[in-house]
Amino acid sequence: MPIPEVKWAERDELLLVTIPCPDPKDTVITLLPEGKLQFTGTSHDTKYELDFELLKEIDVEGSTKAVTDREVQLKLKKKEAGFWGKCWKTAKKPHFVTVDWAKWKDEDEVDESEDLSGFGGMEGMMGGMGGMGGMGGMGGMPGMGGMGGMGGMDFAEMMKNMPQDMPGDDGEGADEDDEDDMPPLEAGEAK
Repeated sequence: MPIPEVKWAERDELLLVTIPCPDPKDTVITLLPEGKLQFTGTSHDTKYELDFELLKEIDVEGSTKAVTDREVQLKLKKKEAGFWGKCWKTAKKPHFVTVDWAKWKDEDEVDESEDLSGFGGMEGMMGGMGGMGGMGGMGGMPGMGGMGGMGGMDFAEMMKNMPQDMPGDDGEGADEDDEDDMPPLEAGEAK
């Protein structure tokens, strides 16, 4: 039987485990206090089986399980609070275990008031995006005020202060023909 993917993230007191399993049927989830997770279930005619040893012990009574139409969600309460850094007991990481980046938070980023009750939904992944309500001030460039402060520039006065011998100055200035001619070659240069 194939082993399902196991996605995980953690908090100080919890291990968040997700087993992606579309349309799960006949699911059996067993949690053992010594840190063992067992799962069997069928998804689209494929039967999966998992026998997974966690790094440390868990509080089975304080843990919760939920089966949705897309996945199996486990909120495992750690017997002793603290970050584990990994969820598997073996020296080598099992090939079927991946970090759940949608739920991952570093130890120093954890917000104690974080609500994990919507563990399985999009609520946690999309933060405060509902309706994009916080984007109201996007209509223009705040602080620019329509560029009304540009008045008072006197172009005639500015032109009076410009040097008179500038090229492109209709009338006086450098001869335009001088720009078209190539300078003569200096002695010693190839012809």
